[in-house]
Amino acid sequence: EAVLHKTTPLQTDLSKLIGKILPDMVQDFTTGFTPVLGIGLSLPAVVDTKNRHIRHQAYPALQARMSKEDLTEDCAELERRLGLRVLLENDVNCAAVAEYRARGLEAGEDFIYVMLGGGLGAGLILDGKLRRGTHFTCGEIGFMVMDPAFAIQDNKSGYMEWEVYRYTLDRFGIDLLAETPAAFPYELIRHIATGLSLVIANLANSLDVSTFVLGGFVYEKIGFSLLKLLNQRLKEMCLQEIRVSGPLCKDACAKGAASLLIGIAFENLLSDRFSIDEGGEKSPL
Repeated sequence: EAVLHKTTPLQTDLSKLIGKILPDMVQDFTTGFTPVLGIGLSLPAVVDTKNRHIRHQAYPALQARMSKEDLTEDCAELERRLGLRVLLENDVNCAAVAEYRARGLEAGEDFIYVMLGGGLGAGLILDGKLRRGTHFTCGEIGFMVMDPAFAIQDNKSGYMEWEVYRYTLDRFGIDLLAETPAAFPYELIRHIATGLSLVIANLANSLDVSTFVLGGFVYEKIGFSLLKLLNQRLKEMCLQEIRVSGPLCKDACAKGAASLLIGIAFENLLSDRFSIDEGGEKSPL
């Protein structure tokens, strides 16, 4: 449950945010709320959650403030100053965890959250577990390639992101990341639905997943019309029945980060109550 909400524009680089701005902000924000388990940062980037650094940032507008960088020391210093655990996670992964719990899905179920926001990404929960991948790029569906001539460049968006966002700007003069026109042209909505249907159909058919949710602030601008066209197209493309719905969970990125922090705290609590005996078995202390 979100008990307090505040939105502040990101106007500096991430290292400065963590090292200089967050300490005072967190102390002011959490006054009167105890105990506090930790600080969760859900980031629109490929995040190495183990070593706490950004591996890739495809969104051009964020590259200057959230580029490849090692945030290990910044996070460690923040932890020392506040006495709280700091968690870095991909924003779509956080949203997927929150939506999974909000829907009351049972342990072991599969679920995919597709986010149409600053980029195009997905959070995959397979067999009830969040899938990050060896290189933490699981769910980077914006880099699905449908053109054999396409080549990834470090400072360039993925193929599907380019198709969704650049097409709307070149063809209709609408910047989906900045503008909310009075009405979206039907052809624009159909183009986005066609691209997303290719992505979701490939995920559904190859991973055998049936439950999908589409969210993100760009989706919120277009809404029902996009879902209707998308589901119509998927009926013709998938081996099994697929239904894509809108999100149930508000503040999903924040709630997902909180859920992951609670999970870590719970695991640590359990591990502190057990020791390993000579036979390699866990025994209660």
